[in-house]
Amino acid sequence: MLRRQGMPDKSLASRLGPGLSPEDWRVFINGHVFLFPDRTAAAGLAASKRDADVPQAVLEFETAALLAAGLRLVFCRFNNGFLDRSPPDKRRLRGFQDYRPIEEWRSGAGLKEIAILGGVPAGIGDPRLASG
Repeated sequence: MLRRQGMPDKSLASRLGPGLSPEDWRVFINGHVFLFPDRTAAAGLAASKRDADVPQAVLEFETAALLAAGLRLVFCRFNNGFLDRSPPDKRRLRGFQDYRPIEEWRSGAGLKEIAILGGVPAGIGDPRLASG
């Protein structure tokens, strides 16, 4: 699904680690293609009212097929697209280090985001990427 990101500069700035500006964060985040770790999470966003005027599609991929196609996957234990309402002194600050190579993930370690680092190259066309 393509979604507009609702992260105003002022709100985002108070949730970024030292030395990171909202522009730095957007450049970093926009260099990824985000995936859901499971069908339940994808269905939840597909059912949300936000962007209801935009037709939605859910595509399913096997992680092994993405890796076999040469894509660089990273994971994050947090939903960095969600702006929590915690008081400033209780907020977890976001940073580039939140995203780790998928090879470092261990079952049971918590997984909120999976992303393709650098996006999907043009012409990837590997039929193994589409699962039924």
